[in-house]
Amino acid sequence: MQQSIMWQYIAQEPDSLAHLMQSKQTDEYAEKHQGERIKAVYIVGHGSSFNAGVCTAGFFAKSAKIRAYAQTPGFFSNTGSGFSLENPETTLVIFISQTGTSAGTLGALEYAKALGFRTLAITEVEDSPIAKKADDVLRLFCGPENSNAKTQGYSATLLLLLRLALSLGKQNGTLDEQEGRVCLSELDGMIREIPTVLEQVQAFCRKTAFGSGMRELYVLGSGMRELYVLGSGMNFGTAQEGQLKLMETMCIPTMFNEIGEFSHGMHRAIRRDSSVLLIKSCDSMKDSIEQSYQYLKGICDSVWLIDASGEESLDDGRIVLPLYKRTQSLLLTTLAVQVLSVYAPECNGLDPNRDAHNDFTVVAATRV
Repeated sequence: MQQSIMWQYIAQEPDSLAHLMQSKQTDEYAEKHQGERIKAVYIVGHGSSFNAGVCTAGFFAKSAKIRAYAQTPGFFSNTGSGFSLENPETTLVIFISQTGTSAGTLGALEYAKALGFRTLAITEVEDSPIAKKADDVLRLFCGPENSNAKTQGYSATLLLLLRLALSLGKQNGTLDEQEGRVCLSELDGMIREIPTVLEQVQAFCRKTAFGSGMRELYVLGSGMRELYVLGSGMNFGTAQEGQLKLMETMCIPTMFNEIGEFSHGMHRAIRRDSSVLLIKSCDSMKDSIEQSYQYLKGICDSVWLIDASGEESLDDGRIVLPLYKRTQSLLLTTLAVQVLSVYAPECNGLDPNRDAHNDFTVVAATRV
């Protein structure tokens, strides 16, 4: 157990995120463009980068009063997305690529620049193709990740987008000063909690017999053949990321949905041997998440809940995380799904980074 290099990247998150918190680059970016009020933000990226945009788009709107949209590069570059109707003077387009070599994201950036929009790259590699093409660059400060499923870089992307929303809201004069202080305090608090939560989730895995080979309640890795991940609010994006991470590491069919949509067809596919992960946070859908969890426990052998709602409730299938209301404990729920995504394959004797049609990225010309 714990042989994958992914454990090293997860363990490095407290230091890399603390470094990112100390960086003034989002404030400096906002100050550089002072007077250029931003009313709309488009967040463009593939895979985990897109998921990070889904997680944080609502935060831009709620905290900074800036309209925000997360889109994949292909959809963004299609005029059906409505992007081309925006005002270039009040719209910022953010392009995310940890390596800075994503061909699709680079093509979308060139499309936005051709229409006269201001562009911002978020990447780890300062001299990468995407960094060279964009008008401005923000660094992730997460270092390289030599794994198929990225963890540290994804958490850094979340944090950087949250910080950027606060900086832009402050620049625009749309962020309540007290709200801004509380949000920054929550981000600091979550980063400090990471080592404790990491140990907690690992203990949960051991306690529930991860890798035991037994078909008993709450065993994630044992016999898992398909997975459903359900969330809401900011953690709808976390459900997307959890689905992607466990698909990448377990190489099994996985699905995600917003809890309000689960009853509109997806629930019909649930079987006794289905595995279901729900993410409960302090939003308006928390009761629906709880009710679904209780119901699904009665019909599935493997159901568990990441609970960051602040409500006191304990059972063997529940990972209870600290409550951070304004940010919906986003960095900690993300950490939990990262741990599960590495633990699940290892408990079945599998390398999370094993070759699984890796040559398709060459066929699809994913990188430049």
